[in-house]
Amino acid sequence: MSGFKLFLDSRYSSYRSDDTSPTDLNFNINSILSDNYDVYKVALLEMSMPNIENCFKTGINNTLNFYENGGAVLFSASILPGTYSGVDMATEIARAMNATPGIANSYSASYNQSTLKLTITANIPNTFSILSNSTCLQELGFAPTNTGFAVSHTSPYVVNLIPTRYVDIVINHGTNSLSTGLTNRSNILARCKFSVPYGSVEKYEIQTPMYHTVSRTALSTIELRVYNDKSRLVQLSPNHSITFTLDIQPVQ
Repeated sequence: MSGFKLFLDSRYSSYRSDDTSPTDLNFNINSILSDNYDVYKVALLEMSMPNIENCFKTGINNTLNFYENGGAVLFSASILPGTYSGVDMATEIARAMNATPGIANSYSASYNQSTLKLTITANIPNTFSILSNSTCLQELGFAPTNTGFAVSHTSPYVVNLIPTRYVDIVINHGTNSLSTGLTNRSNILARCKFSVPYGSVEKYEIQTPMYHTVSRTALSTIELRVYNDKSRLVQLSPNHSITFTLDIQPVQ
């Protein structure tokens, strides 16, 4: 059996469970593999996907959880999905916190264009604590720990409001790296950078394919995952798809 090119479309993947991301993709290709080979080598040659990921996405990274005034009542502010400038992001944070039902304080937020940091303040001189289970801390520049109670909090790190710059295509099977000989649970087939503006489709051709050896059993139900540059699975809307072209070669 000679090698072949395999074209995969995310719209025709089968999901292992109801709660997997639409970019945790599974394909059954058992029928096109030969029983004469136990091992194959696989590389990604091309990928096509839309550049549509906002900085803040509903259900992924748009909640800011906090306590007020030394208490332990959980308040959760919901940031509207989108991509913001620093100033607009501060305005949205204040809006989201002030729209949270049951709060006692009122809030304002500001973005320092010199330090690139965010400050959130309780205008009524009461205290609040930002909680580690907030999903937007990476974007807002806060560490993944509870803050103490204070009237004002400034992010210790710069905010990260850049939309997705690149994605990593991962084959989530035990594979043997041809370059190192090491066996890993997951291996990156390629890192694909976006060169097109938001809303456009990127077609990425791999200049130097990275080959990994995969057992026939694992390859027969190949699983691909697409991670963004913040190590989160890419969120794909129902009317968009990602396509891949793989090079699959039997190992003699």
